Amino acid sequence: MAKLNKEYTALLSENNNPSTNFWKLKKRIRQDAKSPGVAIDIRRSDFFVEILSLMNAGVINREDLADFSKEVTNWIDQILEWND
Repeated sequence: MAKLNKEYTALLSENNNPSTNFWKLKKRIRQDAKSPGVAIDIRRSDFFVEILSLMNAGVINREDLADFSKEVTNWIDQILEWND
């Protein structure tokens, strides 16, 4: 979210008409709201699929999983190896 906030601030700071910047920001927020990195509801049965989706979307990377259990990280590593 911090990254998005910086991007939103940059949009509002562009050297355009303020209303143009506002409407660009509103459009961007709508797009971002659909991104899995902004809002996601993870059920236990979908956990691994959602983690892989977040990784594929560039929202998280392998290092972000450091605090997960060894079982989870091993499983993710196996899937990532299969995809290479």
